[in-house]
Amino acid sequence: MTEEYQHDLPKEGLAWWLTKDGDYSCQEGINCAVFRNESPWRSSELIRQADAIADCAWPGQRHYTCVRAEAVRSSNPGYCFQKAGWHKCGKTQGGLIILERTTPIEVTGI
Repeated sequence: MTEEYQHDLPKEGLAWWLTKDGDYSCQEGINCAVFRNESPWRSSELIRQADAIADCAWPGQRHYTCVRAEAVRSSNPGYCFQKAGWHKCGKTQGGLIILERTTPIEVTGI
């Protein structure tokens, strides 16, 4: 069964995160299917926050996302995920960059 969660973070501006269990790329784990940040907050911090929420919903699961390099403005596609503790781990058959996080986020200040 596929579960999907949408997290709207933060209150100022727009940041949107959609997480689902599984996808078309045959990867295992929790997929960050959509991430967009138009808020004043750093994308890497929003990713860390969404990771912590996903860790509560799916403890012990690998998190991953696929990035279409030509669809982002950065010269280093996936950089905000890397700053949040993720790392590149390959490419899909269609050429998307796969990034993953395999260790839980340490939550402080709650």
